[in-house]
Amino acid sequence: MYRISADSDRIVKAYKAASIHNRIVDYNNGYDATIREGGVKISGSERQRIAIVSAILKKVKILLLNKATSAIDNLIKVSLCKSLKSKAQS
Repeated sequence: MYRISADSDRIVKAYKAASIHNRIVDYNNGYDATIREGGVKISGSERQRIAIVSAILKKVKILLLNKATSAIDNLIKVSLCKSLKSKAQS
């Protein structure tokens, strides 16, 4: 398993860039919430955005989003694309 080393500030920035931060902080335990059966249930869109967070934290050089955004609604998709473009330019 690949372990990502990041401080909490970098993690929060990645979640904000993937347009999922506000949803995470709404969970009872926020970033400490358990995501599994019997814990917090997440939608396909949320699952896809969390996968994008992982890519951001790994600092991947290439990110293909063909099916990766299929469950994400258009408003979030626009916000996500703007964030990823900004991250790519920095």
